[in-house]
Amino acid sequence: MAAERLLNLIDIVDGRKEPSRDDICYYQEHIWPLLLEADDALQTLIFSVREGIDACRISEERLNFLLEVNKFYVEIQKIASFLSNEVNDEIEQLLELRERGIHGITLKSSTLSDLQQYYSTLRMKLLKV
Repeated sequence: MAAERLLNLIDIVDGRKEPSRDDICYYQEHIWPLLLEADDALQTLIFSVREGIDACRISEERLNFLLEVNKFYVEIQKIASFLSNEVNDEIEQLLELRERGIHGITLKSSTLSDLQQYYSTLRMKLLKV
């Protein structure tokens, strides 16, 4: 749900719709807190999985499962970091420029490409589960 809102906001910023001050407020009041909350929850889950790995013996069957889960969480953590750093900074900057009437600036194509790649990677991993 938060990802859909973020992608919708990216469409707005990318010039497909006309942004306004409401978009900046919505982003700061709704999207950004969701990203922070997701990051906190992810950190808690990663800590729990790593504790489980540390508590396992090599011969235990659950060790392989926990290692796979840990790999998945590491990938999710990369995505969350990308969203909360690069994408967040770029979206806020573009929304502020649009609010001041500066048009014709869009998200970097590399950012959009990275978002699409992360989305595809995550979707494939989720389909395997």
